[in-house]
Amino acid sequence: MAAPRPTRKYNCTQAKLYAICTIMWQSYAENQADFEAFKTIYTAQFGIDALAEVEAAKNLPDFQARNQSTETAHINMQDTAKLCLKAWRSLRSYIKSSFPENLQKPEIEAAGEEHYMKALNNNWSETELMLTSAINYIGNNTAQLTTGGMPAAFPTTVGNLNTEFMGYYNTFTDSGQDEP
Repeated sequence: MAAPRPTRKYNCTQAKLYAICTIMWQSYAENQADFEAFKTIYTAQFGIDALAEVEAAKNLPDFQARNQSTETAHINMQDTAKLCLKAWRSLRSYIKSSFPENLQKPEIEAAGEEHYMKALNNNWSETELMLTSAINYIGNNTAQLTTGGMPAAFPTTVGNLNTEFMGYYNTFTDSGQDEP
């Protein structure tokens, strides 16, 4: 189980915290002799090291930098999902051209219609299942679909869209887990 996300224990912005810490350690350096007279561990190096830690913390990536890959994957995933939905609608059209009217309903359902309806609402796991159903359906019904006008390149197009979508989906879900 993952560790819980850290929560801040200061009541100011991160920028103010860094400024306060920098001022504090600069003040320490100016009064270091008094600190060391109080406690021998308060050496000049102690202050230098503490100020270096503040600088190192400032140089860590901020939320926007950490979130960049998640946000980019989400945008690309949305764009690809639109193409996937369009491809599924094309498949539905090929089914309607390939089967008699009384058989179209079960064929369209077998091609993933239930997942399609949910994928319309940006449900990414349903988009994944819609693509899986479509690919399986196409593989099992290529001859009939071809007679109904499905282009020979369509199965490859759907497969490529699936690969592209899943790449973005995996990046999105993985990077979302890594964000603090």
